[in-house]
Amino acid sequence: LSRTGRLCLVQIASRTKAYLFDVIAIGEELFTAGGIGPLLESETILKVVHDCRQDSDALYWQFNVKLSNVFDTQVAYTAWRE
Repeated sequence: LSRTGRLCLVQIASRTKAYLFDVIAIGEELFTAGGIGPLLESETILKVVHDCRQDSDALYWQFNVKLSNVFDTQVAYTAWRE
């Protein structure tokens, strides 16, 4: 993935629901105001992600979305193991 691969699907879940977004079908509008871009960039909403490095890179370079307030479970696991 990362900046050179094509971002195709985005999965988001709350405590009670799960959502799957087809980025190819919806297009850039998915990340603009009214879409999920503001949610992903929100500093008040915690995003829990596993190994978000390449996803974050793709979101930024393909859609100008800057992930904020992210808890990366891979980083947490690595820190815990050390």
